[in-house]
Amino acid sequence: MASMAAIRTFRFKSGASMCCICDFCSAPNPTWKYPARSFIGYEACGIAGESVGDWAACEECHRLIATNDRVGLTERSAVTFIALRPELTEIREELTAELGVLHTRFLENRTGEPSPLID
Repeated sequence: MASMAAIRTFRFKSGASMCCICDFCSAPNPTWKYPARSFIGYEACGIAGESVGDWAACEECHRLIATNDRVGLTERSAVTFIALRPELTEIREELTAELGVLHTRFLENRTGEPSPLID
């Protein structure tokens, strides 16, 4: 997962850009926007990470949220996060627990129904 701001553009040193990733699983080109208040997403070693505003979701994460499959959402997030950063495999259990906490905080701060993202 990158920064938790829902809709963003990443710029690479080459000048290329990639717009929007799913805030749950980091899949490219999310299709849904979930309105949310800003909140503290995590705290570790005296450092806090703030989630700022709305979250973006891909089709699969949107389906998991819509069906209230929090276990499935957390598992998908952990699997895709570890796929991008294989060195985290050894802390999978802790990572999965922390992602579950983050998702709970998101759900507590969600302010409305999702809406489709428009290109």
